[in-house]
Amino acid sequence: MKKIIRLLILLNISFLISTAVAENVQKLDSNQRKHILIKYLAGNTNEKSFYKAFQLLLSGIDNNDPVALNAMGLLCISGTGDYRSVEEGLRYLERAKDLGYMNAYENLAFIYRTGIPGVKKDIDKAYDYLMEASKMGSLSAKYALGQIFLDGELGERDFKKAQEFFESSIELPESKYSLAKLLLNSNDLNESVKDRALKLLYDSAVQGNANAQFEIGMMYLDGKNYQKNEGLGVDFLKQSSRAGNKYATEELMSYFSKHQDKASIQDIEDLLSRMKDYDPIKAEVTSGEIYYRQLFNISNKKKEGFEKLLSTAKSGNPVAQRNLGIMYYNGDPDIDIEKDEERAFDMFLHSAIQGDPQSQYLLGAMYYKGAMNNKTGWYLPMNLEQGHFWIKKSADNGYPKAKAALKLRRKK
Repeated sequence: MKKIIRLLILLNISFLISTAVAENVQKLDSNQRKHILIKYLAGNTNEKSFYKAFQLLLSGIDNNDPVALNAMGLLCISGTGDYRSVEEGLRYLERAKDLGYMNAYENLAFIYRTGIPGVKKDIDKAYDYLMEASKMGSLSAKYALGQIFLDGELGERDFKKAQEFFESSIELPESKYSLAKLLLNSNDLNESVKDRALKLLYDSAVQGNANAQFEIGMMYLDGKNYQKNEGLGVDFLKQSSRAGNKYATEELMSYFSKHQDKASIQDIEDLLSRMKDYDPIKAEVTSGEIYYRQLFNISNKKKEGFEKLLSTAKSGNPVAQRNLGIMYYNGDPDIDIEKDEERAFDMFLHSAIQGDPQSQYLLGAMYYKGAMNNKTGWYLPMNLEQGHFWIKKSADNGYPKAKAALKLRRKK
């Protein structure tokens, strides 16, 4: 109890529980205490009150309530305020586990399966906890066991056992998804098995699994396994993207760039916002290009687009450098950018060295033609050898215009 009080002090929580409040809290059963605790911690009462939440935890611990012990264990391990004690948290979880609390088994299994700061990864211990939780009916434990056998975390991969555990937790969308993928990649795939796998995949997507939504979306877009339906494909990809699947976000951005009439401004802004979560630099470059080129009917942001590309180009991003190079090469009176082949060459060179195939092609083209800046006296002499070098490099990296240019030169 002293350690708990120390925890509360370190959290700057005033430990001033009135007798009346304490007596009322003591009368709550485990389920009531859990319900109110969640409301307080989530802020679903008049105010988010850790003070009241800890009253409930303390009363539960005094009553040896596994719900309270489990919650306190997680708080100690995750750290709240300035206090964190993995050792103390594990003791609370072990106490909850010893009382037969299934969630404690699941939490201990997660901690030992993944390893956290202060706890060494121990897959054997995690497996034992998951087996116990599985016997108690935990679907998430059965799913986790399926993944362990599928990935060979205990040694060799065991697809048969993996399938058994996925089948036993088939109510979960993630189990449907994993089983579908397992069946589709099996050596015994036939039409019947394939039909079942596709149904599992679809049902998983409908239940909200982001990976399944992505795969179903791509199937509809490509007309693979399902009749091509771009509308349904986009809908599933949007759901997947909203759930945090970055591949869905990327595919949607690619699709909309080819079909701008099918995207609203809000669609694009939402995708850029999600892209920012996993790759802020790419989001900055992409939004800069969209704003500058006024794609998707996004107007009045051309200058902002230029500033975004300028900022990311200075930080060394090759795509931004290429876009900025094109701006300088052509000039843009709308935002007072003068044509400046010297700056364009510099941008293309920096981008090309980093492997950007389009910049390599543009750099090669500048070498073929030569360039100059009358204001500064800068001069780039024609250099066919360097031009051929960069265009060939671009072609080797798959840039179509470079391939066509080399093909044309061979004919000459």
